[in-house]
Amino acid sequence: MSAVSVSDTSLRGMVAVMVFSWVGGDPSGRPHPPRPTDGREWPTDLSATVDNLTFVESWIEDLGITDPETGYARAKGARDFILEPARAVLGSATDLTMFHLIFQGFVARAQGLHEASVAATRDGNPHAAFALLRSYAETAAAILFAKDKPDEVMKFLDQDGPGIKIGRITNHAKSRFPNFKEIYDQMSKFAHPAGLSILASSSAGEENTMHWSSAPRFKHVGNQLIAYAWAVELAEATKHLLFEFAEQYQLQRYQTEPAE
Repeated sequence: MSAVSVSDTSLRGMVAVMVFSWVGGDPSGRPHPPRPTDGREWPTDLSATVDNLTFVESWIEDLGITDPETGYARAKGARDFILEPARAVLGSATDLTMFHLIFQGFVARAQGLHEASVAATRDGNPHAAFALLRSYAETAAAILFAKDKPDEVMKFLDQDGPGIKIGRITNHAKSRFPNFKEIYDQMSKFAHPAGLSILASSSAGEENTMHWSSAPRFKHVGNQLIAYAWAVELAEATKHLLFEFAEQYQLQRYQTEPAE
């Protein structure tokens, strides 16, 4: 990729920090421990700096991510979280229903966004990575909405009508993910052409200089690791939600997740 670079007047850098927290248990009854384990609350301000959030680094390490190489490997492998319920549900299906069509659509959308966000993160493109992760989060929220709203689930097949407004879907996610909306709103600041994304390619240099490049890049490696971590967490959340959707609409012979 060709790039244009300049060095000019100073500019204070900004770092995007995103943390996704899975709340509640999975269909097998295994609870998810709250994180971080020292009792502190997760941050929701994406303009906070990685250096000031050392416990976020520990959380990333708990996912097996210590550098861009392990981040890529872990995030790429996390795609299997999405495929696990797909194999369990579709592999045991004998008669396809409209609920199967919705389930298949959720799987394909989640897989596509997962693979694309991981690729964008690997390629150092935060604009694409965080926008894709935002859509990925919307997909997880949509699965939850579809599972919890049997009277409206068929609207997900409506190609011509108004469908379901995304605001209703993301607002409903708060019932399962208490801090979802705060984090989602902050993610939007990076996904939209505004402060965090506009300043992503600019950073302060030494002696009152500014560095800028036209090629997209992560300002700090910590941002890249967090994008990888988000992909892993969203894949795991999607896995649980897909199993719950299948249980709600009786799409498989075995109504709980296979034993690990």
